[in-house]
Amino acid sequence: MAIKCGKAFWEAESRGIELIDLTIGDLLDQQAEASPDKEALVYNYPEIGLELRLSYAQYRDAVNRVAKGLLALGIEKGENVAVWATNVPEWILLELALAKIGAVLVTINTNYRASEMEYVLRQGDITTLFMIEEYRDNSYLESIYSLAPELNAIADPARERVHSARLPLLKRVALIASVRRPGFMLYSDVLALGEAISDDALKARQASVTTDEVAQMQFTSGTTGFPKAVMLTHYSLVNQAHVSAIIGDLRPDERYVTPMPLFHVAGCVGGVLFALYVRCTLIQMINFDPAKQLELLTSEKATFTLDVPTMLVAMLNHPRFIAGEFDLSSLRLIITGATPVPVVLMEQVKEKIGAD
Repeated sequence: MAIKCGKAFWEAESRGIELIDLTIGDLLDQQAEASPDKEALVYNYPEIGLELRLSYAQYRDAVNRVAKGLLALGIEKGENVAVWATNVPEWILLELALAKIGAVLVTINTNYRASEMEYVLRQGDITTLFMIEEYRDNSYLESIYSLAPELNAIADPARERVHSARLPLLKRVALIASVRRPGFMLYSDVLALGEAISDDALKARQASVTTDEVAQMQFTSGTTGFPKAVMLTHYSLVNQAHVSAIIGDLRPDERYVTPMPLFHVAGCVGGVLFALYVRCTLIQMINFDPAKQLELLTSEKATFTLDVPTMLVAMLNHPRFIAGEFDLSSLRLIITGATPVPVVLMEQVKEKIGAD
């Protein structure tokens, strides 16, 4: 804090780092061009039938398919599209695809209930919602049907829009699932619609997106009142990754395991965009489980991870870790924060895991 012309102001530390002017969509294309065959995104969950390994070229192509589907739905630049889901692969593809077409990703907390959803959908001017069916004991389907019972009357969700009394701006809801529900499109339907969109149409839309346009809208936790929608531009998000990667000494050869929730900036920026900017391999967890993370850190030979302190404590105290089941010798660096980090925890990590 300093005083200038009799007024207090905060002067940012530049650290001498020159900022860059790049949209998220162009960053993805740039990295795919530079390292098309390099492993970009991994989901290693054979226990639930999810084994995904995408190279950077495949990553870009998958994002482009989703982006074309969004264009086929008629989603315009600046239109607000929400995602209500755990850290499934579709979440990441939607994040980057929405950025490519200049739409705004609105992230939604997986723990929200119906009343909180109504607030966000109304306050956020949401026109399109992508969601899973449920999480833990929370039925997302029941919440949406209670807010928009008009969904039950829709015969063709791909062509008919929702006309909801409580959510007047909501046009459509897409379900990330395999089973059809009344009034819902399926995520796979969106991909199918996109097959009619040309590469040139996507390139033209992407070329119209500028770095000062809003890419994401995230809601605060609401600790001092109702949550506020914070608008984040392509410029701010890409440079957050750019500056953080330099300060954190993140490298292209990182194998990055993280369980951080994608609805939070620590996941969709600190996970997805950090990895994309560095051009490393992101090994994404669906949600935090200490044993699963320890398994992935070992089997994927992870070099870097991002966790809050309680996650680190859970791993250090896990019986299988104490029994010496895991080989974490490849782990070079751990970033942690979001709450004060006890010095004793840093010492335990260094002693028991070996990472800084």
